[in-house]
Amino acid sequence: MLAGVLEPTAPEVPASGEFLPEDVWRGTRGYIEVVCEQLNGCYFATYYDAASVMVRRLVETLLIEAYEKLGREAEIKRDGTLFMLGDIVERAVSTSGLSTLSRDSKKALKSVKELGDSSAHNRRFIARKHDLDDLRSPLRRLVDDLIALADLRRARPK
Repeated sequence: MLAGVLEPTAPEVPASGEFLPEDVWRGTRGYIEVVCEQLNGCYFATYYDAASVMVRRLVETLLIEAYEKLGREAEIKRDGTLFMLGDIVERAVSTSGLSTLSRDSKKALKSVKELGDSSAHNRRFIARKHDLDDLRSPLRRLVDDLIALADLRRARPK
């Protein structure tokens, strides 16, 4: 009887209400899947600032995963502490950065940071549906690129 109060369950987000399609992120890592579920839930519930911040969090996580997989995490750290996202994005889009990312993905990185920062830090900014919708397709490609680069997809059973 108290299960719903003590441990609330997230409402089911129909595929038609997804912001980032499940086939892009399902089968990666549990914590990435949870972030994507929360992102889709925020978008579905029309909490667009929350969704924008979750997009930013997802991309930051995937960038770090990619640098770690490539054995290049020292490039995004100083004295053992990770750089802020802006510095990581600047590294990733530079000529010596993540060179296998497409031009569109590099452009999307900057847009993700800008929208996420506005939603998190600009007290007068309120994200709207179209802000996220404009980012939807480039974000899907970016997330796909970063998941592949970080080799995060688990092998599917045959």
